[in-house]
Amino acid sequence: MTPDESVAHLTPTSWDLASRALLAKALAEFAHERLLRPRPTGDGSTYLVRGDDPSVEYRFTASVLALDHWVVDAASVVRHQGGAETPLDALGFFLDFRSALDLDGEPLPTYLEEISATLAAAAFRLATPAPGAAELSRAAFQTIEANLPEGHPAFVANSGRIGFGVDGQHRYTPE
Repeated sequence: MTPDESVAHLTPTSWDLASRALLAKALAEFAHERLLRPRPTGDGSTYLVRGDDPSVEYRFTASVLALDHWVVDAASVVRHQGGAETPLDALGFFLDFRSALDLDGEPLPTYLEEISATLAAAAFRLATPAPGAAELSRAAFQTIEANLPEGHPAFVANSGRIGFGVDGQHRYTPE
């Protein structure tokens, strides 16, 4: 695999889709775990949560299911700062909530590296045709694992591996 081929999946489109999906998962999981406390906006199923800097807020639509499980509509997630809509950035989300998520200090760089690897793995899956059921039924364990769409359902930094080169990342992620 050439260097260009090894990163061809890292397009703005695949990165944005991966980021949006990860943000929806993070908002849902951190609300469920009560690390973040989204407030209803009075607009039906729309919620907002403020960052460590109160001028930063994320708004989204969600359903809250039994046992306080959240399902966040990824397409609905928007970020505002000082009242103006700003671009979504999954890595920036963790900076926006680093105190609320207890990421201040030493854990932050490693967690951001894990999130970056998770985003890269998701972008790869989005850009790569998935094998069909017949092919997966005969595939080796690692091939099956590498084609799981989500990684662990409750861990946000769940499907990238830090320290892997590009070949290892493509071969062994998500788990």
